[in-house]
Amino acid sequence: MVDIPMVEYANPVVGTSAKVQDNPLVGGTTATAINIETPVTPGMTEQAKISIAPGTQFFDASGNVINAARLETRVVNYGSDAPESLAAFPGGFNATTVLGENGQPIPSGVAFITAGFIAIDMYAGGTEVKSFSKPLTVTMGISKSLLNPETGKLVKVGDVWPVWSLNDKTGQWANEAKGTIVADASGDLNASFSAVHLSFWNFDHVLNFCQNELMVTFNAPNYVDGIYSVEMRNDRGYKYERYLILTDKLSSTFRAPVGNTTFIVRDGNRNIVAETPTFDACTAGNIEVKMPTAAALDLVNVAMKLKGVCPNKPVDANVSSWVYVYELSKGPAYANLIYMVNGNVNLTVKNNTKYGVQAWYGDKWKTTEILFTKSNFAFPGTIKGIA
Repeated sequence: MVDIPMVEYANPVVGTSAKVQDNPLVGGTTATAINIETPVTPGMTEQAKISIAPGTQFFDASGNVINAARLETRVVNYGSDAPESLAAFPGGFNATTVLGENGQPIPSGVAFITAGFIAIDMYAGGTEVKSFSKPLTVTMGISKSLLNPETGKLVKVGDVWPVWSLNDKTGQWANEAKGTIVADASGDLNASFSAVHLSFWNFDHVLNFCQNELMVTFNAPNYVDGIYSVEMRNDRGYKYERYLILTDKLSSTFRAPVGNTTFIVRDGNRNIVAETPTFDACTAGNIEVKMPTAAALDLVNVAMKLKGVCPNKPVDANVSSWVYVYELSKGPAYANLIYMVNGNVNLTVKNNTKYGVQAWYGDKWKTTEILFTKSNFAFPGTIKGIA
């Protein structure tokens, strides 16, 4: 199951802020300057401001002027501190399709370290705006707790951050400008750039990746189906978070950028439960994460056989498919995803515990409930669905 982070304009998640604003146009043109500013919200004290100059016209995807009477602007400002905000970063911080400062592809991709990112959408008379006759000025607040990866120190006035845009059709990031950090009258930090088209825009330094991936193995006896946050971070300010259902000896690969790195494991309440010593990501190779001792569980190893039967067709097939297995009391969010080969599934579950089982067959999900015990038993009925 895949989580797709989304932001609701009226109720943005922690670490983000949003603004929807409607302004008049005269013959499709701004008669006066327009300013759109995002509010301060919980976990997000930095604000963003979009400035549109008088006399600006708006163009559609074909480059035609949109002759409209109203302009609707939708802005979402994402901070660099809150995990909820960072989880919404489009495509994640490991970018594979990237154009560098010279417009040339970076074959190995880059790891982004963000100072904040912003999504801007505009509609003139209901038609989506793609570009404009005059650049927009975009000013974004910068967190004072941010680490500058080039200096290894907290960000300060005069630091320069590259500006990147995202082509949401191809997933390609392009380095388009640079922004210099300044302080406003209140002493708050911000940086500005000129936007010539609409996009996700992002203040980012980048790191190169190590040649080899890290293999991370979890020493986790008696862990069966808990979901944990696994964060990889380094001394350059890089953060990458992944959610895993931890079991003993589970191994997972991570693509790591250069730098002194550590892994941090958090439970569902964001409490730190395990942390590795710091290591050099490019020379470590294999990393073990030692989880805290868990209470012994009464477990049962199950060898399960599933068969696809179609009453109206001459089919009695051993199925190869994906199968979700989850403890009913916890729900599908805690499901283990297992690939079944020729109808055979091997798994470890809690004894005398009821589980839900979902199998993909005949282009549909089939579901049933099973009480697993240590004694041999016949499969309890049919996985319901229509083939």
